[in-house]
Amino acid sequence: MGAMNSEYLSYAETTKAFLTEEGALGRLPELIKKLAVSEFGGKRRFGIIADTHTQEAAGKALSELLESQNLFPLELAEPLIYPGSPILHADYKYIPEIVAYIRKNDCVPIAVGSGTINDLVKRAAYEAGTPYIVAATAASVDGYASDGAALLENGMKHTKPCPAPTIIIADTDILEQAPEAMGAAGYADLIAKIPAGGDWILADALQEDPIEATAWHIVQHNLREWVSVPGDMEKVFSGLTASGIAMQYLKRSRPVSGAEHLFSHIWEMEGLTYRGETVSHGFKVGIGSLLSTALMEIFQKLTITPQITEAAERCYPS
Repeated sequence: MGAMNSEYLSYAETTKAFLTEEGALGRLPELIKKLAVSEFGGKRRFGIIADTHTQEAAGKALSELLESQNLFPLELAEPLIYPGSPILHADYKYIPEIVAYIRKNDCVPIAVGSGTINDLVKRAAYEAGTPYIVAATAASVDGYASDGAALLENGMKHTKPCPAPTIIIADTDILEQAPEAMGAAGYADLIAKIPAGGDWILADALQEDPIEATAWHIVQHNLREWVSVPGDMEKVFSGLTASGIAMQYLKRSRPVSGAEHLFSHIWEMEGLTYRGETVSHGFKVGIGSLLSTALMEIFQKLTITPQITEAAERCYPS
């Protein structure tokens, strides 16, 4: 998955470049140049949107990189930087400010951060009528490459429609420097695709939601490999991004989420905290996965119908 021409990009409608490898940040200028006309309409002005933590992690280095490159004339707007403490939440209330920033500077926004920054910029770019780029700073969520942004609005969690980023860059040097809890959250979000797949098999067997073969393949074909080494951020990020592309392809979240994500969304709307701190999406999904798996084990003891067996055999042929 380190190659720019990943096999999964052929299924993506919006994302044209996806690169995760050591030193990936340094290749962003050539990708921008390559896509300048076809995807960015010839725009030469870009604006970094980050929080104080992600600005330190990658934003400053990216600014210096873009300002020093000589591939083509490029301008950088003054960055829009949010406080890193208290923790920034993916709340719709920030969207008007980001939209105003994009329009005032007439720029292509570059989201520098993880799930929250990406979701905020994704929706704001859509409302401002422009594509956007994400430079990921943590392998913490599967939403980088998905269509739609999960945002709180008036206390309720909604997935707002909006296109995925045009370019996704994940420098493994930066991913490995992220707080350990963020990588753990991303791993939990990735391993949740196992019970999510089980949920889809049940839905298929009940003729409620037939499995779509391509989306299933994108997520499940390499899943065991991606989760084989929890500390390998390139594998984890590749799996998370492929999961987002599956959502981009199918235009819904079924390939990557089931009951475990519903648990997470309920807890998020309830404002779940642990020792006074907001619990990450990945950790909530991880606990949701344990609950979902336990329910499946109970169900399996009660009944396994021929329809369920047949659906499972189609997904996992012997």
